[in-house]
Amino acid sequence: MSRNATLLGLAALLLALGASPAFAQERTVTGTVTDATSGDPLPFVNITISGTTRGAATNIDGEYSIEVDGPESVLVYRFLGYVTLEETVGARSVIDVELQEDSNILDDVVVVGYGTQRRGDVTASVGTVDVDDANEGLVTAPTDFLEGRVAGVQVVESSGEPGANVSVRIRGGTSITASNEPLYVVDGIPISNDNVTPGGAGQTSNGPPRNPLTLLNPNDIASVSVLKDASATAIYGSRGANGVVLITTKNGAEGRVTVDYEGSVSVSSASRTYDVLSADEYRSFVRDNFGADAVSSPGFGIDPNGVNSDFIGEIFRTAPTQNHNLSFGGGTANSQYRASLSYLNQDGIVVSSGLERVTARLNANNQFFDNRLRLGLNLTSALTDDDFIPNNDTGGFEGGLFQNAITYRPVNPVTLESSIDGFYEVPGQRSFRNPVALLEQIDETARTVRTLGNISAELEVIEGLTASVNVGGDRSVGNRRSYITGTSPIGEEFVTSTTNGGSAYRRTLERTSKTLS
Repeated sequence: MSRNATLLGLAALLLALGASPAFAQERTVTGTVTDATSGDPLPFVNITISGTTRGAATNIDGEYSIEVDGPESVLVYRFLGYVTLEETVGARSVIDVELQEDSNILDDVVVVGYGTQRRGDVTASVGTVDVDDANEGLVTAPTDFLEGRVAGVQVVESSGEPGANVSVRIRGGTSITASNEPLYVVDGIPISNDNVTPGGAGQTSNGPPRNPLTLLNPNDIASVSVLKDASATAIYGSRGANGVVLITTKNGAEGRVTVDYEGSVSVSSASRTYDVLSADEYRSFVRDNFGADAVSSPGFGIDPNGVNSDFIGEIFRTAPTQNHNLSFGGGTANSQYRASLSYLNQDGIVVSSGLERVTARLNANNQFFDNRLRLGLNLTSALTDDDFIPNNDTGGFEGGLFQNAITYRPVNPVTLESSIDGFYEVPGQRSFRNPVALLEQIDETARTVRTLGNISAELEVIEGLTASVNVGGDRSVGNRRSYITGTSPIGEEFVTSTTNGGSAYRRTLERTSKTLS
């Protein structure tokens, strides 16, 4: 080999070696980030190059693209609630990764009273609820999370009416005459179990108090803990004697702004109703026990035209429900925020019953002086419209709605064209009423506005010593409207010489409580 050929070969080798770094700097890595359990794509995952400030984020389909320095670059994948993952690029240009959920985030920390403890350090009897697992199907209030999920806690609904009161017993009842309901604490603020909706008047139903947690959107709940033993009284006094249900709401997280929407439409119906006689079965019963002539006797209320009414079927219906939740949040290392807006419209399976609710919530946290001073704001406001079932609980001598639906004879017609209001009523009878007429002639509604909020501050005076203050309030204003038409047999009782008949009531109830701790 000649000397010139050797020099040319060395020059070519040096050029190749010198060009390698240049080619490596132009590399682009793409891929997809998914949940290791479900396989679903994860949007807004933060991807950074280790040792640098450069990064990228996945799109709504979990896809990303990032420029790397070379095969020695290390990609770091971070997402709230998941274990951080690192991948060395090497010779790959496509890197698909799966992130595992970080089960230690909630499992190792339990909310107890005004603070948190590691689960291994908890000596009191505390039950926790997996909120993500419990928030399935139609959930209208956080009390639904407790059903069948915490040992020693019994949850009984007073009725199937939307927004109806829920009775919660933690390790049974402790009092004969006083309330046995637990104390509910939302973000450190105790809320009242007292009725925030005024009672009805006259023939309309008073009923038990409405569910106090209806003002909360279940999608805003981060954790639910139940303090079940007497240690709760050391923090909350006698109010915690029946147990304490601690609820914390979701906060914003450091990172880019995230926007989430969740919506659902569902349909409800009664799985089983009352088994009553049909019109033909009623006629057969009268014929077999009182003779054939009794079938045409007015005493048995049998219509000679062969009326076949189904009053049970008339008062029940297939009820739709729509639920919409919109939230957005984000922040920096020193400031995080989260805001949400939700709308629920739930029709009851009984005609003229339902719940409509609009809830707005804002959470904000700020840290100052290297995280030694921490400020927090939690604010919830809810507007709730209730449509009550009339004569449900206190129907008086005329009976409640369901009692009338069972006892009203199926041979009686539902409507009668010759009547004033179009509904048939048995002449001369006041001990029972047409159940369909009760639903249509009595308007029983209520609107409640309730606001719950608090401002908290924590200052780390010295290492291991923290001073804190929490100021909060719970304010509600409820207005109930009752109207009975004058054409109703019940409304006729209110006819006077100075009125056109019927009755109308409007009642207002205001409650305010303050907390300083």
